[in-house]
Order: sequence, then C-alpha cells, then structure tokens
Amino acid sequence: WRKGSDFYNANVTGTEFDLRTADQIWGVSGNASVSQLIYSDQENVNGLRYSFEFGKISGNWRFDISTSGKSKNYNNNDLGYVTETNIKEYDAGIRYSITEGWGFMDRANFWFNSFVNTTYEKNEFSSIHFNAGFWTQTKQQWNLNMWTNYRPYTKDFYEPRVDGRYLYRPGFYNMGWWIGSDRRKKLRVGLNAFGLKFFEEGSGIYSFGLEPRYRFTNKFSVFLDLGANFDKNVRGWVDSHNNTPIIGRRDQMTINNSMGINYTVSSTMAFNLRARHYWSNVYYNSFHSLNLEGELGATDYNAFNDFSFNVFNIDLNYTWRFAPGSDLIVVWKNNISGGQFDDLINYRERSYVDGLRSLSELPQTNSISIRLVYFLNAANYL
Repeated sequence: WRKGSDFYNANVTGTEFDLRTADQIWGVSGNASVSQLIYSDQENVNGLRYSFEFGKISGNWRFDISTSGKSKNYNNNDLGYVTETNIKEYDAGIRYSITEGWGFMDRANFWFNSFVNTTYEKNEFSSIHFNAGFWTQTKQQWNLNMWTNYRPYTKDFYEPRVDGRYLYRPGFYNMGWWIGSDRRKKLRVGLNAFGLKFFEEGSGIYSFGLEPRYRFTNKFSVFLDLGANFDKNVRGWVDSHNNTPIIGRRDQMTINNSMGINYTVSSTMAFNLRARHYWSNVYYNSFHSLNLEGELGATDYNAFNDFSFNVFNIDLNYTWRFAPGSDLIVVWKNNISGGQFDDLINYRERSYVDGLRSLSELPQTNSISIRLVYFLNAANYL
C-alpha cells in the first residue's frame, strides 16, 4: 500500500499456496494478486494476475500442467516490476530424470514442454511453442546441455504499440548447446552456441559464448564471460507514420563481455570485483507499413534510425558477516553509458573496437552504498 498527496495512491495485494501429498509425489500450487491505482480525479485502475499448477513432483517420471494470466491493467510497479500484460498462458510438460547413473551419465534430465499464449481479454490466439532438450552431468563431472524449440508463427500484440493491432512474425526452429568441463579442476571452461532460423529468407539469430574460469587457490579465482549475438533481418517496431505503425527489418550485433575476481579473506569476509561491457549496434535494411492482417506493406517512410548503445560497469563489493545473520555490505559502482544516434556514422561498418573507443565520449557516474543488516537475536547464537 502506498499513499501520498502528490501522486496516485496504489495497492498491490497477493496470496499464494503450495500443497503436497504426504508422500511428496503430487503437488498443486498457485498464486493470485490484484493491483489498484487510486486517483483522486478519475476512475481507479484495477488489474489481476494469477497462476495455477498441478503435477507429479517426484520420481523418475514427472509432469505438470499450468495456466497463468495477467490482465491488461495489471500494474505492480509500485511493489515490483511487470513487463507485458493482457496475456494468458497454458503449459504442459513432461520430464524424465536419471539420478543413479546410467552409462556415461551420472545424472540427467530429459524434457518436453508445450506452451499456448492468448490475449487476456478476448482470448485471441498469439502463439504455440514446443521445447525439448536434455541436460547431463557425466561421471567425469562434465556438463552438457542441448535443446531445441519450434514455433509455427506468432501474432505479436505488443510490438505495434497500438491496441488491437498485431505484428505477424514468421515461425522458427532453433537449436542450442552448452558444455562445461570438470568444475573440480583449477581451470574450467564453458562453451555455448545457439542458432535460430525464421521461416523467412535471410532471417535468423545466432549467438556464441566462452566462459573460462581459473581458481588459483580456494580463496582466489577469476573468470571471463564472453558472448556475441547476431540478429539478421529481424522484424521490429520503428516509429509511427501517418497513424500507421512502421516496422523495420534490421540487423543487430550485440557483444556482452564481463570479467570478475573473487577473493575470500575468511569464512566471514569476502571481496568481489565485476567489470562488464555491453555494446549493441543496429542498422535497418528496409521499412514497411503494418496492415490490419499484421503483414508488412509498402511505405514512403525513410527516416534515419540506426544507432549503437554502450554500457560499461564496474562493481566492487565488500561483505562482512560480523555476527550470525548480520552483514555489513559496501558497494562501489562506476557506470559509463549512453547511445549514439548520428546520421553521419555508417553503422553498417561500425565495429566493436569503435564501440570501445566511444566510451570516452559518454557520461560517467560513481556511487557508494552501505547496507547494514543486524539479526536482533544474534547474541543468542554467539
């Protein structure tokens, strides 16, 4: 509940439950919450969010069915964060687990899931989605994860930014994998790759990643997380022109690199340092109007919309557990961020090195935060 004189009042109230049989084989769970924006000079805005799940929760074979929904006006931003609303989802899945070893596998999970999405208010079909995959840890402590997805097509009711309109997105299939070496070793390396192909000529998404980690001692370790993502000729909202949504076909390259250092002083004190650079570069291949059937049409719109965006963060954290359940946490944050939207720049030829160089032109902020948490009964445990 929030109440004030210079802004709207707000209320978010929710409840949840989790019930299981005595033998822990079957379970049912759910939650529901309501949101209310209370204005002094206009009608209140009310919203609802809910979810319900039933399934077999133990054993080698497990399954679940669930449903969830968020009404168009659901808004819990005074308490948390909500991204999309006016959506219902119906899910069903089955999983088989190996827990006692089989062949080269020490543990493993195999699964298949299906999802159907509709709008909340009118139950208009949005998409159906299928996902399958497996994860295993070998007897040599290597990890392997592989998955695939398939979606025939999507009616995207969010991208046009206009109530009642949708963007037709062609279907896709994808495959991905992740492999990690023995985590008990001083050097551990993770590799991943992902590819998505739309049912449309020349359109897809591809990503690659490398995650090395080296443990010098049990107290000191460093890691890198290097990733690159490439969108090719993907549809997305650009602007509104003559009261019509404009959709562009765009290429986007995103590089996301981070490194970290962890140092444990003792069982109650630790430092960790994180540095991360995110750079994304976008350029448009063509522009189209959006017709009432969600398809792309011709337009005379040709405004400049290419851009790049840079973020560089450094976080230094100090944690001291000075008593049971009681912590002193000190965090220093350095942030450099901003975008470049300049029609004198050829974004098609822009490289990651160009992105790094442009960091010196962007504003920088620094902040220090101190948090003290004390467990009132800590003295009883000393």
